[in-house]
Amino acid sequence: MSSSNEQIQSKIRSVLVDRDQDGLTQSKQALESSGMVEICAETSSYALAVSHVDRSRPDFVFCGVDDDPHDAFSFVEKIREKYPLLRVVCIGNSSDSNLILRCFRTGADEYLVKPLQKSALQEMFPRLRIRSSAPAPPATATEPQGKIAAIWGSRGGCGATTLACNLADSLADSSRTILIDLHDKQGDLGLFFDQQSLYSLRDIWGRGDGIDESLVESISIKLENGLHLLLQPMEEDANAWNQEEFERLIRVVRTKYEFIVLDLGHDFEMANRVLAKVDHLFLVVEQTLPSLYLASRKARWLEEMEVDLMKLCVVINAFNTRSSVTQKHITKTLPTPNVITVREDEKNVHSAINQGLTLRQVSRWGKAYKDIVNAAKHLTNKSPKSAARERNVNDLVLQPLLSNNTAMEAMQ
Repeated sequence: MSSSNEQIQSKIRSVLVDRDQDGLTQSKQALESSGMVEICAETSSYALAVSHVDRSRPDFVFCGVDDDPHDAFSFVEKIREKYPLLRVVCIGNSSDSNLILRCFRTGADEYLVKPLQKSALQEMFPRLRIRSSAPAPPATATEPQGKIAAIWGSRGGCGATTLACNLADSLADSSRTILIDLHDKQGDLGLFFDQQSLYSLRDIWGRGDGIDESLVESISIKLENGLHLLLQPMEEDANAWNQEEFERLIRVVRTKYEFIVLDLGHDFEMANRVLAKVDHLFLVVEQTLPSLYLASRKARWLEEMEVDLMKLCVVINAFNTRSSVTQKHITKTLPTPNVITVREDEKNVHSAINQGLTLRQVSRWGKAYKDIVNAAKHLTNKSPKSAARERNVNDLVLQPLLSNNTAMEAMQ
């Protein structure tokens, strides 16, 4: 036994993950009391465990499989794919041969029965500790490049979230895109995609320097077309927001994604929090006097905040040429040359919302879908600032999308 101890020259850095909270506590005590192990991270969430491994670079990962074998095996497969040299030990209450065989087929190096025994650890560590610890994850660009497009409603119910969801969906066709629900205390964005996640922004706040690409990857939902969703918690969580952590999150997603779409809702507080980070600000207005009045208040506030109005684009949602509040009224009232229209398409829009689908999934021939796709294409081609330099400042940078779409086609 002394020869085994000589091989273990220092404590073995380990990450411990177990959905069973009691099992997590007992295994941690057993590992630490052995005198051979340093627990550098622990969690009861398989989704969050990957980011712990990325940051900690442990020698071993101990993974409980009792409470949720399916998620546990998915975690083991992900770790094995990302870190082929890292040692993974599955631990469980059962000695069932089928469970043990499945652990090994998933990629585990060893299976130990709970409660963990010091003698079993003393036998295992010298035998398995022949590989190096987890390598550092691939370096990413130090300078964030992703563009942030924020969608801000003039009032509740004006279609801002519908626009945000479908704009992000269209951007994801050609660019790495994430849609972040910043409609504080609302928590309904996932319903627009018929999605509900166990994780949300609540799992971001409080992690400080632990907010990284792996954490975002772990708690976001990935849709079939590649779009990622980062949701608000369904229940209200008023004390969670932390501005420094939000700014760190923005740096991370700007490094990882080409486009970040923010659904701000319609209040001033959230807009004030994110304004300095935004590259494109879409102010959604309807052809009604209350909506136009509230939009004008927000536009005046942006001027008072000395925001570059070339970042601002007014979106006339559910546009109808026969409305008494015309496009000309709106463009004269709001101080920006950047105006687009998303045509009225009530049947397709309501069908999409009520089924948890995107407009693309309901009808690729729909008027609203086509207009939003054109807006997305414009974003992927050039920024408002570059467009302004190339055109006369008095021209529209984003031409109105009329019913025949000729203006947008001319720009392309």
